[in-house]
Amino acid sequence: MAHIVADEIHRLDGQRYLLIAYCLMPNYIHLVSETTEHSFKPAHTGVTAKYSLTDTLKRLKGRTARLCNQALGRSDSFWQAESYDRVIRNQQEYEQIVNPIKAGLGERWGDWSHTYLATRNESPSP
Repeated sequence: MAHIVADEIHRLDGQRYLLIAYCLMPNYIHLVSETTEHSFKPAHTGVTAKYSLTDTLKRLKGRTARLCNQALGRSDSFWQAESYDRVIRNQQEYEQIVNPIKAGLGERWGDWSHTYLATRNESPSP
């Protein structure tokens, strides 16, 4: 399931946001992206507004829920209805969010295989 979710997160990179990092935990996801300074043009015609975070998360959760449920042979709810988003204000907050060590998923940052950090020059590092 983690690979399905990770593939969709990467698929939306550059379309809906600039992906900075994520950590797929056993029961939730920390996703760090940049959306405010980048104008993404919708792929469909007639719309000129930027994609909202709400719409992007709805798309991400909807597609991954369908694909994961197909893989599991079920049709139940996959994600909880709510999402929690916040602005990261400094390096310390960033490091706390994208940190599998704090969740007990390894002793070093790279131990947990479902963690990603973009290699773009503008991306902070944990």
